[in-house]
Amino acid sequence: MRYLRAKRRTRFVSFITLVSLAGIAWGVAALIVILSVMNGFESELRSRLLSMTAHGYIAAEEGPLQDWQRIRRQILDQTGVLAAAPVVQLEGMIRTGTELKPVQIDGVDPEAEQSVAGRTINFVDGGLDRLLPGEKGIVI
Repeated sequence: MRYLRAKRRTRFVSFITLVSLAGIAWGVAALIVILSVMNGFESELRSRLLSMTAHGYIAAEEGPLQDWQRIRRQILDQTGVLAAAPVVQLEGMIRTGTELKPVQIDGVDPEAEQSVAGRTINFVDGGLDRLLPGEKGIVI
């Protein structure tokens, strides 16, 4: 506190000291706010990214997974497992005009997928309710 007051009668040194302290205080406050916002943003980004991807995959070494229904039941019986859904993944090509683009095609069971993904699915066109048993459907 003794450094806040000028030794001589001039108040100019005291004014400079107060302005310097105020500048440092504003800078520290700004850093605290910015770091808090960035930590919150990082946490939100991480939770959104993790909610959009599977936490684990089980696949056969070669070919399709045999008896996947039994394996799914065994997985769902494990403590801490909330949901599981089968997915068939294929790579393909799609043509738009004269362009050929690679795509990943995911075949899903709509009911099981809804239990796994919940509200985190972002559709461009259509929804899981469009996928009916025995009919061909596509959701983008």
